[in-house]
Amino acid sequence: MKVLILSVHDDEHFINLLIQCGAHGYLVKDSAPQEVQEAIIAVHTKGSYINERALKALQLKTAKTVRHKPQNLSITKREEEILQLVCKQYTAEEIAQELFISVKTVNGHRNNLLQKTGSRNVTGLVLYAIRNNIISLK
Repeated sequence: MKVLILSVHDDEHFINLLIQCGAHGYLVKDSAPQEVQEAIIAVHTKGSYINERALKALQLKTAKTVRHKPQNLSITKREEEILQLVCKQYTAEEIAQELFISVKTVNGHRNNLLQKTGSRNVTGLVLYAIRNNIISLK
């Protein structure tokens, strides 16, 4: 089951808590109807929806609690490329096309990333990427 939260709460700690507890997306009630529709479609088709507001909250939380990449964790250059595209909400098919590899290869790399990072889903991979400065908001 996928969970997309629509809430009146805009507190960064609250957003972090819900995403870390397994929410696949978070929107505040003042979100435009178009964004709500996009979020529903993204959660259904891609498995998660993390908008700029949620990313900023996650990034601010990460900046307060400095975390380092575990030393025994070695992510390959290709896995990092795939992780960056996952964070941009690319589908496996779009990643395959972008990197000129097969969808099966993309899924293999993504599964390796899930195992290496101890993530339960794509949202966990996004959290990992933020915490380890693999992606950032500009």
